[in-house]
Amino acid sequence: MIFLALTGLLTGCAVLDVASLETAIPLKPGKVELSMVQSNGLDLETVVLDDDELTPDGPPPGYSPATNSVSGVQGAIGLNNDMEIGSRLWISPNNIGAKVFLKKLMSRDGQHYLAFQPAFTYVNTLEDSSVDDSKYTSVGGELQLIYTQKASQYFNFSLIGRGNFNRYQETHYDLNGFEYINGPYSLIHGGVRGNFELRLHPFFFIPELGLDVVPVVNGDVSIIPVVGLALGVEL
Repeated sequence: MIFLALTGLLTGCAVLDVASLETAIPLKPGKVELSMVQSNGLDLETVVLDDDELTPDGPPPGYSPATNSVSGVQGAIGLNNDMEIGSRLWISPNNIGAKVFLKKLMSRDGQHYLAFQPAFTYVNTLEDSSVDDSKYTSVGGELQLIYTQKASQYFNFSLIGRGNFNRYQETHYDLNGFEYINGPYSLIHGGVRGNFELRLHPFFFIPELGLDVVPVVNGDVSIIPVVGLALGVEL
């Protein structure tokens, strides 16, 4: 499957998939969903401004973190007690990432659903160049609160509140093999998402739009757009 890039191709370093592409409706026990996802992820390297990137007056005027294209696959399986468990694996230029999540339905009132979804995330990359080798890693977690209104058997609308915490570190090697480390940094960011799900059993399609509030280390608080698409099948 060839994915359509939603953002320009930048030089990715540690790109975190920040799209939700979820609903609050958990899978029934034993049911399985498989999907392909495309979104723009947050480049964690650009959430940190090093000393050599600062001007005499502080951060560069108008500076904002970068996003990069993310392509991935996700799988989930329904459990008992209104829960599902799943994982997502994604790639971005010079980057690979993964997360494992658990979704739990908190309440249901008719066609209104409310669920929370914690997850563990990991991002790793090894970038080679003629000058040096650099490794960028992030270990963290996320929490999503998801509200879904089921309009019909074919259509759902969801609102998502999401927060992320990442321990991000850069390891650089010069031509002499000397290692120097930037970090680890504690990065906190989060925001809101809105999506709708079109379901023509067994297939489903989810487009999504959102915003993330990102405090930059040694910089200002920025807001980035989040765009995502998911196409999948329920088995």
